[in-house]
Amino acid sequence: AAGALAAGAPWDVVCVGGSVYVTTVGSNQVWRYEQSTGALVVVAGRAAGAGHEDADEDHARFARFAAPSGVCAAASGATLYTTDADSSSVREINLTRRAVRTVVGGDALFPWNLSAFGDKDGYGMSVRLQYPLGITSIIPSSSSSSTRPSQPPPPPPPSSSSSPSSSSSSSSSTLSSTASSSPSSAPAAVGAAGALKSMGVGGGSGGGAGDNDIFRGEDLLCVADSYNNKIKVVVPCENECRTLSGSGARGLKDGPKELARFDGPSGLCYDAVGRRLFVADRGNSSVRMVDVKSGYVTTMRLFSLNVPPVERL
Repeated sequence: AAGALAAGAPWDVVCVGGSVYVTTVGSNQVWRYEQSTGALVVVAGRAAGAGHEDADEDHARFARFAAPSGVCAAASGATLYTTDADSSSVREINLTRRAVRTVVGGDALFPWNLSAFGDKDGYGMSVRLQYPLGITSIIPSSSSSSTRPSQPPPPPPPSSSSSPSSSSSSSSSTLSSTASSSPSSAPAAVGAAGALKSMGVGGGSGGGAGDNDIFRGEDLLCVADSYNNKIKVVVPCENECRTLSGSGARGLKDGPKELARFDGPSGLCYDAVGRRLFVADRGNSSVRMVDVKSGYVTTMRLFSLNVPPVERL
């Protein structure tokens, strides 16, 4: 089994409890390694060449993938999500039911079509992605609130000797500095609806989140839509996909979500405390940071790095 895993070209891993799940882009499968027993088994997919085929209950091993790349787990740990790069889709693996379904992307009429790619937000198989790679789950606010800084105490009431104007000025100064230095201390909204609202994704004429409050669920995903040079948000319970950041043009440009530029974003991870994404921007050889509330992009600056000798690279 270990030889088959190695030959399958492992790509990404995620740990759920005592199990390690591995995607293999060569054999188009998802494996599970049990740390306690050393057992290594196929969870989903069959080594029959690239394809796009979902699977009903108890038949996950008969599903077909096309270069499953990034993988992450739902907050409950009962579901995996993977970016199926060559079919330009996001797939869901229900570990309890042992079933596979397509969340967004793919071709509804011709499931074997691996050329259904593009750049289009929306629902289900009307969504178009292009070679998505990285994926990460956004921990629900109710789950991650314990890791965030607590709400700062209110400023002390003014003393009787203070004038009304001075106390008002002092109080507003304190609140202003608190807001600017601790943006993540605001009360957290619960669930996917509140998370997408705070991220400002999909509002206005484009539909989606905004003020409609249509999202009800625990799982919220961010996807590196590599060839579209964008970061997308996916809500599995609604089969919806929206752009979080990126103009779509290749380049290295920080700034607001509509103007920011990436070049082949690939890996993702989420910082629940700072409420930001770290993005491996492959084409720019850099690490970018995306504020999940506004979509604003900055580039991580690294200093005093000891670069290994060329022969060791």
